[in-house]
Amino acid sequence: MVFEFLDMAINVGKSACMRFGPRFKNACADIVVSGHSIKWEMLARYLGIYLESLTKFKCSFSKNKAGFFEVF
Repeated sequence: MVFEFLDMAINVGKSACMRFGPRFKNACADIVVSGHSIKWEMLARYLGIYLESLTKFKCSFSKNKAGFFEVF
């Protein structure tokens, strides 16, 4: 596997798979890393931004806005 060749470890508990494009709802094969499968998600957080799995690439800021206004 490429990650083992590069001596990189993947934390399966913090990793997720997403699919974008017209076939984003189609079932995909499980991705297995070190004997553990990675979950397929429709919404995932990356660098503080929420990404949504849709036909077009979309970032969701609703949770960020809610957290901001919750402080007030």
